Amino acid sequence: MKVFKTKDVSLYGTLIEKGTSNGITYLKYSDGTLIQYGVIGKTAFVAPETYSSTSQGIKWYRSEVPTITFPINFIDWNYAITLTVNSYYTPGVRVYMPRIQNKTTTSFGPQLTSVDNFIENGDAYVALRNLSWIAIGRWK
Repeated sequence: MKVFKTKDVSLYGTLIEKGTSNGITYLKYSDGTLIQYGVIGKTAFVAPETYSSTSQGIKWYRSEVPTITFPINFIDWNYAITLTVNSYYTPGVRVYMPRIQNKTTTSFGPQLTSVDNFIENGDAYVALRNLSWIAIGRWK
């Protein structure tokens, strides 16, 4: 009976290249799958106090949009990105809504929206730890 080690088995074929560049880790597989991931610190999201208001008077604050440049380009725009907001529990901070801006084969820009503001001492900024992301697509 053959015992497989984790590094011997992959859903994506053989891992042909692994590296890290500017804090972004990438994995290239023989079948063309490309996985890239990283963490963005909260200072990238500091924004002046700007907001939009709903007809009910609720204010929505938006963070800055940092540009994340991939070490390896995706072959097309058909890659998936998942964003995870990591925050401290702080009473009064209600919600973060991450969204993806400026998506290209070489980069993307995450933005956060909250009912609290992203100025340096604002409630949303203080409670934010970081944003983790992962992008999965094709390199060939």
